[in-house]
Amino acid sequence: MSKPPYQPNPAAAKYVSRLIQHNHKESLPPGLPIEWVYITDAIDQVASRGRRARYHAFVEATRDFHFEMVEEVNACMETIEDAEEKSRIFYTADDAYTDPPAAEWAVEGLFTRPSLNILVGPPGVMKTWAALDLAVAVAAGQPWLDRPVSQAPAIFVDEETGLSRLWGRIHAVLHGRAAGYGLPFHYVSFGGYNLRLPEDTDHLLQRALTFEAKLIVIDTLAGVLRGGDENSVLSIQPLLYNLRRLAEHCRAAVLLVHHTNRSGSFRGSSAISAGVDLMLGIQSPEEAYIHFETLKARHAAPASFAANVHFEQAEGGPLRVHLTAAEEKLQPEKPITITPTGHQILQRIARIQRSSTEDLLHYVEAAGPTVRQNIQNLTDAGFILRVDGGSRGVRAYYELTEKGEEIVQSQTE
Repeated sequence: MSKPPYQPNPAAAKYVSRLIQHNHKESLPPGLPIEWVYITDAIDQVASRGRRARYHAFVEATRDFHFEMVEEVNACMETIEDAEEKSRIFYTADDAYTDPPAAEWAVEGLFTRPSLNILVGPPGVMKTWAALDLAVAVAAGQPWLDRPVSQAPAIFVDEETGLSRLWGRIHAVLHGRAAGYGLPFHYVSFGGYNLRLPEDTDHLLQRALTFEAKLIVIDTLAGVLRGGDENSVLSIQPLLYNLRRLAEHCRAAVLLVHHTNRSGSFRGSSAISAGVDLMLGIQSPEEAYIHFETLKARHAAPASFAANVHFEQAEGGPLRVHLTAAEEKLQPEKPITITPTGHQILQRIARIQRSSTEDLLHYVEAAGPTVRQNIQNLTDAGFILRVDGGSRGVRAYYELTEKGEEIVQSQTE
């Protein structure tokens, strides 16, 4: 008796391809024919033995059915290439005459794709709530703070909160946005990703491609630096390179959550701000109110905007959390604290009018990282200005601004 004609099943083929490549188990597609169920069971039996064993089990299991199943699954499989080789394609000048791929908005006026972005703020300002609300909004195709989004799958990589609390927060945001079942939103907690390493980045990249994710939120920078030094460009540059590669290969907006230091500036090397497309500061001066400020932008972005955070719970019902756009409230100007090391830096520059980083490291009585951090803080606060053009590889020189001169003058009076 001849077999009936083969009926293609794209949903089943995609599911099996993910199972083979990543041992990724998700809800079975509805109405899955019995032969596909048999094949998934065969793959599951050797799942822990690796990708090659899973593929071999798949091929063996299809022998009793249709060889076209193998062809259909193979067509869904991602091409595994050497990441560096894929990036080392040399183009010609003629190639550049064609129109480049247009940037798209993940969230209109804020996050383009591909792009590398950072959300930075002190502890307790609801950074994770804001990032989760953003990710669910994009996955659901709902506006975020009155800004249109381009609906797409989203990934949330948690290396700080832990699964118990994260699960509860996602539960609250899903209910808060009435997102419904089947949302293309995926999350992982304490996956141990070290995104300074190419192999860990490739693992996350392949998962993102499998999910077709166009928004990837990573909470936090320190969590994926995995023992690296935030203040060292030698630690930060590989991380930024790999995150940029993740964004470009997936054509996704990557959002990195990060903390500020005690002075209110972002924590770590200045290479962080130099390497991102958008740096968004976040503060919560009042309960359930968030203020966002654009600290750096390569694309059009609003200078500042605000949100109300709604925590709602009916009797016996689930906690519901969501953000809505709010009118900005006038923020009182915060007094800027200058450390003793900062005062020494200002005095040294005032004495010789223009000072290099090396000069300050030599004359200021503090450890090198402390001096460098204070130089960055004084620059961010507008007390000193880098006057050498700021190019990489050029010795950095600083002069006092008018604000800096006023501080030095007040010290001598």
